[in-house]
Amino acid sequence: MELEEKVLDLLEKNNYQPAFPIQVRINSMENFMYIALPNTEKRVPELKEKLKVLTKEYGEFKYRITSIDMAAREQELRWGKHDIINILFGGLMENKAFKVTGLSYSFHPLPLQIEVKISLKSTDPDAKQLAEEIENEITEFIQTHEKTTEVRNDPYELTIYGKDKKIIYK
Repeated sequence: MELEEKVLDLLEKNNYQPAFPIQVRINSMENFMYIALPNTEKRVPELKEKLKVLTKEYGEFKYRITSIDMAAREQELRWGKHDIINILFGGLMENKAFKVTGLSYSFHPLPLQIEVKISLKSTDPDAKQLAEEIENEITEFIQTHEKTTEVRNDPYELTIYGKDKKIIYK
């Protein structure tokens, strides 16, 4: 906690804007630090040097400093604000007619990637129609649900896979 506060202070004093909360771990397995910065930040080598000086008294550290697309991060925060992904996925899983067996998503890279897996093979005669029904359900939810007002214009890509892991809809 003490080191984490020192790192946060160093970041603030040097005008670094972390995209996510930082992580600092000191344990019997490793000394590790994770910092995500906007991908526009050009002073990463300088930051690493400052961190080495700051952490010297705590031992040797592994540093993971990543670059984050802030537009993707902002989209992620908008969708997370009202738990939209969980509401959407809950609705798809609860509706047995959709035959959903798996769901995943990623905001990085943009646009939001939504993947749905269903229990029909891609060659099943009903697969394409079912995929279109799922796509319509997702679109309707995003365009009409009271909690989705802020994300209605956000781009996203939907891919629906069959049981055979082949794309039915994209």
